[in-house]
Amino acid sequence: MKIQDVEEFSDIFIQNKDLEIVFLRNNRLTFVPLNLFLSNSKLLIIDLSENELAYFNINLRSAVNLKLINLRRNRLKSLSASMIEQFDSLLWKQNNESNFRIPVINILKNEFHDKSLIGKRYRYG
Repeated sequence: MKIQDVEEFSDIFIQNKDLEIVFLRNNRLTFVPLNLFLSNSKLLIIDLSENELAYFNINLRSAVNLKLINLRRNRLKSLSASMIEQFDSLLWKQNNESNFRIPVINILKNEFHDKSLIGKRYRYG
């Protein structure tokens, strides 16, 4: 993706604040802008599977309703401490609400170097 394309790509999400489902599967994406989903508080599903993401760090703090984030079959080698913290926050918040919703974080089929950073909370392999 070229730099000028990133702005256009990001604008799509900024202008569509009511998005609930985002499927960007199998698009050869190599990165996702940090604040791509900052305006999308209604997001339920983000599917970024089967891309070429080697690094993944996005701001999910406004995605309070997120149920599924699919990062399966990318080239991820690690997750940043910030990303793990956000995943933990999503799991904790949604599991402590009265309706007991469990979000799914799928990071299967990636090439993590240090699986101990991920721990037993998420599935990988």
